[in-house]
Amino acid sequence: MRASLVLFTIFFSQFSFSYIPDYKMIMSRVAENHGRGFYKIVQDVVFPAEPEPLIIEETWIVGGEYDMAVSLKGKGVLSNKVSGTIVYESQRKIYKDSSLKTARLPDDFIEPFFQFRFSKNIKPKLVAMKMAPAESLKDRPPFHGEKTDAFPVQPFLRLSRSGGVVTYAIGTPTPTNQTDENPGLWIEQDRFHIRKLRTESNATVMASGYSNYPRKMFFPKTRQYSWDNHSVQVLLGDLVPLPSSTQVKALTSPKILNENSQNSTLSLPEVESIRDFYKRFR
Repeated sequence: MRASLVLFTIFFSQFSFSYIPDYKMIMSRVAENHGRGFYKIVQDVVFPAEPEPLIIEETWIVGGEYDMAVSLKGKGVLSNKVSGTIVYESQRKIYKDSSLKTARLPDDFIEPFFQFRFSKNIKPKLVAMKMAPAESLKDRPPFHGEKTDAFPVQPFLRLSRSGGVVTYAIGTPTPTNQTDENPGLWIEQDRFHIRKLRTESNATVMASGYSNYPRKMFFPKTRQYSWDNHSVQVLLGDLVPLPSSTQVKALTSPKILNENSQNSTLSLPEVESIRDFYKRFR
């Protein structure tokens, strides 16, 4: 009886590890976990320092991958030393310095991955960031049959592990003789939550502690950003849905940069890790 149970467990464990759904379906399921409408997200970006960490509070207004804005405020020793708002529009960001500035999005700007509502919008970004090949934009050939091991293979998609959970890994595995690791995206197998990203510059983001918020929004409580010799934690403070209105949508418009000229001007302390983080990831 015990031997039968062991064989049963091994069989179904191997089966669960052998079947990989269609890439299109995986990305659609991820998109379904990113809520509906606008949200306000308040989080602390924690930079290691002595004698105490440096903390910047970010308040995001998001309505999807194309509607995003973040306002910054220093906490603790950074009080009154950090300010500014950045508005994101498609392939550019807009902020206020001595004047209104427009710049292209940083290569490591990964926030849309946690906010996209439609997989058709994020899949080209995966290709542009070299996390997935161009062939990932094509549909998998149709298959008619009963044997799951005969499904057409999508070579850029495999099973892996991240943070102790089984994931669907998107991208090319890193060869053992290669120093820099290849970019990629890791999605939790059962829950379809993003657990890990690695960009072409070898910056890595690990996400954990997902919770369910109103309107089916799943979001991680902790994200760890690592690049070069730096490591920064982003800790979720609050996430609340916002009403659908023109006033809320206006919060992600560049016009808000002129409404409060003092607080909208971008100002950061002369700390290398802070300036590098906001240059790379924001």
